Amino acid sequence: MIDEELAKWLRTQSQDGTAPLGLRIATINGQVEGFGIASLTETAWVPWAPGRPDYTALEAWLASDAPKYLHDAKRQLKSLAGTGLTLEGVAGDAALSAWLLRPSTKADSLGGLTYYYLGETLPEPDPSQLVPETEALNPATEAWYLVRLQAELDARLDPGSLTVQRDIEVPLVPVLARMELQGVTVSADVLGELNSRLGTQAAEIAQQAYAEIGHEVNLGSPKQLQEVLFTELGMPKTRANKTGYSTDAQALADLQEAHPHPFLELLLKHRDATKIRQIVETLQTAIGADGRIHTTYEQTGSATGRISSNDPNLQNIPIKTEVGREVRSAFLSGEGFETLLTADYSQIEMRIMAHLSEDEGLIEAFRSGRTCTVSSAHASSASRPPR
Repeated sequence: MIDEELAKWLRTQSQDGTAPLGLRIATINGQVEGFGIASLTETAWVPWAPGRPDYTALEAWLASDAPKYLHDAKRQLKSLAGTGLTLEGVAGDAALSAWLLRPSTKADSLGGLTYYYLGETLPEPDPSQLVPETEALNPATEAWYLVRLQAELDARLDPGSLTVQRDIEVPLVPVLARMELQGVTVSADVLGELNSRLGTQAAEIAQQAYAEIGHEVNLGSPKQLQEVLFTELGMPKTRANKTGYSTDAQALADLQEAHPHPFLELLLKHRDATKIRQIVETLQTAIGADGRIHTTYEQTGSATGRISSNDPNLQNIPIKTEVGREVRSAFLSGEGFETLLTADYSQIEMRIMAHLSEDEGLIEAFRSGRTCTVSSAHASSASRPPR
């Protein structure tokens, strides 16, 4: 379509911007190839070539508040980075809607969701095949399935979940996309020095542990540790598992507390040093060319709604120990930013309980800034449903 034709088509199919259209952004090797757009009755494929002058209608529609349905919208938003295009008006994300319906299940592909909710099979190429026997649908047809799929998902969501989708989950998508693209600055020098020091420390602790038992042993091998702990040293056996007896961190910590032994103490220290070193090495590997780490924030990673961080996980950086705080010191505000901010809700569960129960005592405690201590009377009244 030429620009004038596309503008007219978009106005007609979206009923002047009021009816949602499906959108699939096609990419090849991370570069945008084109856009599949669809209503319930028609589809359009708009190829993309940077620098062409006849994209006014497409750019205007993408940047407008006209409602659009996508699947895995965050990934598609990120694919637009570097194109100069802006995507606004995301009204639904099929992956998020499906998660709200079944929060205990993992995120599924468009084909998987279409099969589950519409009972229709989408041809999907086998990613293990060098030359797939089955060709994928073109993005315009996928966009048509998206319109139908999102309508079905919305019809199944209860009013409360629809509100969560509209007011929380969908608006959060572009925020997380920007966070992932921006990344977090880290000091490669700090991590490098820490990695070297932890490696030396772990090696020294290992030698001390070997001296306690008179020979070397693989401190990372559960089988060899079982032999040392329960046979050579005759220590009480921990809980049984498939390979014999547990040598995990908690089991060994409990064993050391009840039956202290120098070898066991050194083993626990070696594990601590090794664990933190692995975290440091993971962070080092993840540093991009821009000196920043670009993690992935997953909205659908848990049934509780807690956002998870992957590749690497930036939510497991230790803080309780001195060496853990050293790891955290490697994170910097970066050029163009003034400082790092740490924020957390104070007594968030209690605040939600006060809001839902409308308990006057709890509400007043928070309004006045007093530390909230729940009395039995408040706990009883807060357990009642809202009036």
